[in-house]
Amino acid sequence: MTREQIEIRLAELNEIMAQADAMIMTADGYADDELVWFGGHQWSASRLREDADDLIDDNIVELADAELALAPLSRTNAY
Repeated sequence: MTREQIEIRLAELNEIMAQADAMIMTADGYADDELVWFGGHQWSASRLREDADDLIDDNIVELADAELALAPLSRTNAY
């Protein structure tokens, strides 16, 4: 992957993580069986938390890999 491709994917992954964070924050303070609104739909708080956890689990390794892939490129360009 080129640096540009990595940066684009990293931005996409950061958006996914921000969405997961918003999902968790939306469900925060609600009992598991309470309904909450997110993205124009009603969810049980527990389901929203579970989906957010799945998003994080599915993307955290790729996010870390993308950040690590850019690290050497950033150091090289800094000199």
